[in-house]
Amino acid sequence: MSYNPLLTSEVNVTASTFSADYRGLIKCDCTSNAITVTLPDATKEAGFSYVIKKSDSSVNVVTISTTSSQTIDGLLTRNLVSQFDEIRVFSDGSNWSIIGTYSSGLSFVGFTSATTSATLSASSNCYNLIDASAGAVTLTLNAASGMPAKIFWFKNGTVTGSNSATLQTNGTDTIEGSLTPKTITNLQTIGIISDGVSNWRYLKPQIESPQSGGTGTSVVPTSGQGLIGQSNGTYLPYSNNIEMGILVTGASGATISTGVVGEFRVPFPCSVTGWTLLGQTVSGSCVVDVKKSTYASYPSTTSMVGGGTSPTITSAYSGQNLAISNWTTTTVSAGDIIQFSITSLSSFNILTISLTALRTG
Repeated sequence: MSYNPLLTSEVNVTASTFSADYRGLIKCDCTSNAITVTLPDATKEAGFSYVIKKSDSSVNVVTISTTSSQTIDGLLTRNLVSQFDEIRVFSDGSNWSIIGTYSSGLSFVGFTSATTSATLSASSNCYNLIDASAGAVTLTLNAASGMPAKIFWFKNGTVTGSNSATLQTNGTDTIEGSLTPKTITNLQTIGIISDGVSNWRYLKPQIESPQSGGTGTSVVPTSGQGLIGQSNGTYLPYSNNIEMGILVTGASGATISTGVVGEFRVPFPCSVTGWTLLGQTVSGSCVVDVKKSTYASYPSTTSMVGGGTSPTITSAYSGQNLAISNWTTTTVSAGDIIQFSITSLSSFNILTISLTALRTG
């Protein structure tokens, strides 16, 4: 298999369609129109890579598509939305793998004062100050798939009054896995980032800010929230969804060996809700057991999966289950050790193993 890691020249594209038979840097200028770049047949390009970059600042999008329903890390298309967004793909002889990306996410970093309801797109400003003093404000997010790595910050600058400030998706996407619109309380600040598929993730714990000198009322937390004390003696909720994991590599690029591959201490109590496995560079298979131990009992561990369904990839690049239901236990106490042990594996020389969890204290 040959490999062409060096890009010594470039081609500039302005037409609405372009067949990527050029093994170099493909720079797309979408000033006049959106551009679709079609990758060649991956079965005929094994070992070769292509780089596609969006060079302009317009709202038009670069769409990277494939031939014969081949995939790019599991998807039929990928989008470049912001100026200087870039993707590098590599053919494994069957499909395309992403081996490098850059997304500014903050290309449109301007400031918007939101006093009325509006819809936010890839070209919308990053920072949004909401003023709901004159009436309710609802901000609706366009599809996350059209805004990969797009970042928004929202600040409800309303000091007094009960008019609502609401953030919602297009009706099919989620915010942290939930379709429920997010209420942004008075003086609260939140940040979100698009996963480029169908979900928006919080950039940090969502802490509600009390009015200075106020006498607010405590709020009962919902699923996925904890409580934080306020200076006025009340409590308000913050997001408590977390993700934790490890990156495993084979020695000198070799296939990863089975057995214990990593562990870490969890400093807070939580309940594990799901798992994700990412093979990154090749398609393969693996089964991972998740174990835990108290610090005092370490290195003796017990499987959390038990007779349930283990994290698994089957002849693919990735595997995921964000709603596990049949593990022996999902409870983790503060100070427990989480351990990952690979029971079987083929092909992978790089593997990311992560758990999603709900913090309970």
